[in-house]
Amino acid sequence: MSQIVLQLFVIALSSVLFLFLLQVNGWLFNQFEWIAGVNWVYLPAGARLLCVLLFRTPGAIGIGLGSWLAGSYYTVHPDPIYTAIVSFLSAFSPYLVYLSLNNRHNLSASLSNLTPKLLVQCCFLFAMASACLHHVWFAFYGHADASWQSLLVMATGDFIGAILLLYFVKILLAVLRKSALKPKRN
Repeated sequence: MSQIVLQLFVIALSSVLFLFLLQVNGWLFNQFEWIAGVNWVYLPAGARLLCVLLFRTPGAIGIGLGSWLAGSYYTVHPDPIYTAIVSFLSAFSPYLVYLSLNNRHNLSASLSNLTPKLLVQCCFLFAMASACLHHVWFAFYGHADASWQSLLVMATGDFIGAILLLYFVKILLAVLRKSALKPKRN
């Protein structure tokens, strides 16, 4: 498979995963929504961080695209500039954290060197960066709900969503690696 086709596939996969987890989050955690777009548990935040950690730049592009699709079609917001900037921030915040941590820890795309401590640190930094960047934009735009309470709820929801998804994937990858290493019995 050519490199371009592979990258387009990763972009599409990242978008679909984000949109799928957005739907799942609505089904499972709708009662934990603080205000529109701010949740106490937000699984798509986990997709944002996971796709960037696994796929780097194509993952971030896919997350930006998925976020733009969600903002354009699922959320009623009349301003396309608002939606585009929120989508950019959704992709940029995990990428910023990835770049920061990769310089210090040389993160592998398999997540194998992501220790429990580093995973929690990564999720925390991502949740804070994402919530702060979004709320700076909300305040600049004049969004009525850009309060400290909203920022803390968004940071908490992003952290919980990222921890849940990343630990699930890390455990799944470990189990798959372990089963692949077991000798086959005939």
